[in-house]
Amino acid sequence: MRGRVYTSFAEGLPITVQFSPHMVVEGSLIWCKNEHIGVQFDEPLDVAQVLSDLARPLVEGKLNRAPRLQMECTAELIIGERALRIKLQDISQRGIKVAASFIKPNDEVLVRVEGLERKAIVRWTQGGTAGLNFIRPLGFEELAVWVIRQQSANRPAQTPSPLRDQTKTA
Repeated sequence: MRGRVYTSFAEGLPITVQFSPHMVVEGSLIWCKNEHIGVQFDEPLDVAQVLSDLARPLVEGKLNRAPRLQMECTAELIIGERALRIKLQDISQRGIKVAASFIKPNDEVLVRVEGLERKAIVRWTQGGTAGLNFIRPLGFEELAVWVIRQQSANRPAQTPSPLRDQTKTA
């Protein structure tokens, strides 16, 4: 697979490509040049089947959602005139999961986290956790660049660590 990336990688790294929450494939990075990588999968892929599965609205009886990236950071949630600190737990192109017990389904909120601001609708709450859908989804590149900046800001300077899983099929 050829993929576009938003940072540099060393050749030979093991890599995991998550096409969807139900489709995770292991492989190796065989080249990286000019913001693109080449991946050799450990097992052959049926490309037609992969594309067909990605287009299905339901997988195993559940909504076929965009992959979620585990990102723990503080954010600000603005409801009307109130600004409250929250903890972001994960993010996708379409929304976030947060630790917040003071919101309820259908609330419209503004989410602010360093380098990102989006209006969202609260879709569900359960046990101090809430799922929010962005009113305007993030573009893939916008999300990738934001995640890389967040990870770079939180990484100690002496510990270079390659970022994984930030690929987009071309």
